[in-house]
Amino acid sequence: MKYAARFAVLGLVVATVLAGYALYVISSGRKPSEGLLLILCPSFLSAMPLDSLSWHAEVRGWLVIALENAGLYGLVGMVLGAAVGSKSR
Repeated sequence: MKYAARFAVLGLVVATVLAGYALYVISSGRKPSEGLLLILCPSFLSAMPLDSLSWHAEVRGWLVIALENAGLYGLVGMVLGAAVGSKSR
């Protein structure tokens, strides 16, 4: 469970940093690197329709994406923790 919690926090931090990056790049009139976003934050696919919304709606949308990413990273951490735990026995 320790791995799951740590990975979930990591997923939340990664998604938050990437959201800041994406919002900054979009506000300056450029397009963010979709490959980077998809690799580190697979939930980024949910952000595609956010481009046409207001800034506040985008932030709320990215909050949901960050929570989805935290859940995904937590799941990976849980599987990894189970694998490491079974090897140490």
